[in-house]
Amino acid sequence: MDDDCGPDDHLGNGTVSLAAVRQRGTDRQAVQLYSRKNHARGTLHVSLTFTPNVSAELVVQNGR
Repeated sequence: MDDDCGPDDHLGNGTVSLAAVRQRGTDRQAVQLYSRKNHARGTLHVSLTFTPNVSAELVVQNGR
């Protein structure tokens, strides 16, 4: 457990692909995290849900 009262520590940087979640509506991914100097820091497991913007879809369908 983190005992400091300040801002959260930087865990690292990673990249999440949104392609699968847009196609299926949900996705789970294990994202590799890297330090600013590109050293492996660990893995972050994420669950994603995609909810389309219905009003934007109507605009595309109606050509407006």
